[in-house]
Amino acid sequence: MMRNILIIFICFYPLKMVTCQVNTLVDFTRNGAVNDGDIQFEEYATISQGVGEGFGDVIGMSSILYFNSDTLGNLFIALQSGVGRLSLTDVAVIYIDSKTGGFNTTASFNDYIDLHRAAISGNAFNDGASADLIFPNGFTADYAITFDLGYAALWELSTSSHFLIKSLLQNPTLDDNTLIWEFSGWDMDDISSREGGCFRFLATYINPSNAFRSNEFHGLEVAPGSNIGTASFDMGVGQFNIFQSYNVDFIGDKTWIGLSTDWKDNANWTLCSVPAMEDHVWIGPAPNGAVVNLGSSIIVNLLTIRAGATFEVEVGSSLEVKAD
Repeated sequence: MMRNILIIFICFYPLKMVTCQVNTLVDFTRNGAVNDGDIQFEEYATISQGVGEGFGDVIGMSSILYFNSDTLGNLFIALQSGVGRLSLTDVAVIYIDSKTGGFNTTASFNDYIDLHRAAISGNAFNDGASADLIFPNGFTADYAITFDLGYAALWELSTSSHFLIKSLLQNPTLDDNTLIWEFSGWDMDDISSREGGCFRFLATYINPSNAFRSNEFHGLEVAPGSNIGTASFDMGVGQFNIFQSYNVDFIGDKTWIGLSTDWKDNANWTLCSVPAMEDHVWIGPAPNGAVVNLGSSIIVNLLTIRAGATFEVEVGSSLEVKAD
């Protein structure tokens, strides 16, 4: 089994805001993980390194989040915590951006009827406090995974009531002697994508009883100097990771996924971004063909259209292939 990881960091750290390039994690392995509460050698294709240690380094500077997928689009996550361990008091939240639209802040969330919903919203379950996140430029959250020592779930986000999509299989549960937990039972379809698709993600750690937020994150390169507490936190520019699930057709720089027909929709392309002028673009068979819409002017380096694919450049738009 082959492990392929592309991680690029170029970061600046001004007051109150971090600026950093996106980290891209690409799964080139066909097989998914086995949820047995252990991490075997090369079982997971990609990793994310955490930062911070304000809550004892649970999802912080010594922790690793592992991500993997299979040919059917099933998804697998594992946490290898740092020094600290999961508890029933604090909740980890992985925000996911996988489609057009979504939320650029948690400030509009008003669901805190249980601890996991409160953790997503950044609102206190008990006393009305809040710790709002302002998501990075280019990141709008659509879904969230929450987990603590005893429970894990996938949610669709809403201002009034986050929708429970499903509980996840967590292994182990209620075991505070381990530093490793695995989570499975969800797939790309659950987050409005498909096998071979991608999503943006970032993770945070919070006590939802009082909305006290740690400085432990995944997606940041530099941790805040101390815990966020019940303050608002601006995550800056480019502070998130991208996970590219296994895509049998992923060739060249950008490959068409085709969740819709819109060329300019990031969700329609591998690596969650539309092709740039230096990219080699591959378009193959997909649920929807690629369309360069009216008024668009597209420039790419190379373009390969495979047998069975559909592709259209509408009248009044243009596509230039530089062929450098």
